[in-house]
Amino acid sequence: MPHTEEQTLLAIDLGSNAMRASIACFDASKDLEILESHRFALRLGEDVFSKGKLSKGSFKKAACAFLELKELIDKNDIDHVKAVATSALRDSDNGAEFVEHISKQTGINIEVIAGNDEAGLIKKAVSSVIDLTSKVALLIDIGGGSTEFTVTDNNKIVFSKSYQCGTVRLLDKLATKNHKDLISSTIDQAFKEINKVLKGKKIDICVGTGGNLKRMGKLRKIFFKRSSHKVTQQELAAISLEVSKLNLDQRMNFLSMRQDRADVIVPAIQIIELMLIKFDLREILLPNVGLKEGVMIEHFGEIPRNLINN
Repeated sequence: MPHTEEQTLLAIDLGSNAMRASIACFDASKDLEILESHRFALRLGEDVFSKGKLSKGSFKKAACAFLELKELIDKNDIDHVKAVATSALRDSDNGAEFVEHISKQTGINIEVIAGNDEAGLIKKAVSSVIDLTSKVALLIDIGGGSTEFTVTDNNKIVFSKSYQCGTVRLLDKLATKNHKDLISSTIDQAFKEINKVLKGKKIDICVGTGGNLKRMGKLRKIFFKRSSHKVTQQELAAISLEVSKLNLDQRMNFLSMRQDRADVIVPAIQIIELMLIKFDLREILLPNVGLKEGVMIEHFGEIPRNLINN
């Protein structure tokens, strides 16, 4: 529907590793501007993927984060609020109980979305900043609980699947070779399923989204003094080698990573590195958009003239 005045939205992405929230303004000129962003290191997937449900501690910590968001809503007089949850709450035995608790405590309604819906929202965000027309594009989003592969042909989704190969899931297997086996089998499966759909068509561009991919762009800037908006296969191989040499504290101190990023970045890099090799792709583009921006675009129902993400 057309907008004739400025509207604000708080978009919330409750992921398996962290919760991210952004206040956005959609104005009469159809410019979508991200005014401020917040991140909460909740790591809900740690409990869910090992025990099947949120622990009391995680439940309480996440509820406190939502109370902070409620204060943010009241303070900024937000017009609309849209919250989505992904893999951790999808898989949690007490996810519905958590959703009900948050609704009662804060008035914020959380929608637990399926992997395909997650991929569709991410595609909306990507296509708002990268022209996908007349191209075959491979989109990949690495989360804590799952990795989404989406293929578009002339801006239409022709393949979308969520694989249970997220970075938080891989942490338990990091000390063994099992994590590499899971990564390898996931990439092999995606490669076969995507090729079956493409029927010989070549992938023109590859696009990565999510916090892990954004961090890979920042690492490119640190190691190569180049733009953070893409990384090549060759550069990623070198980055992987250097980051793997560092322990957790060194990654945090020397590479300015939060702890909950420093421990998952290695398996995330391994997923992308193997994916680029398997699909014979030279580089992956890293636009500064993701699920939250897709939520915003879907809510307002229009592709923004400009998406301004500071």
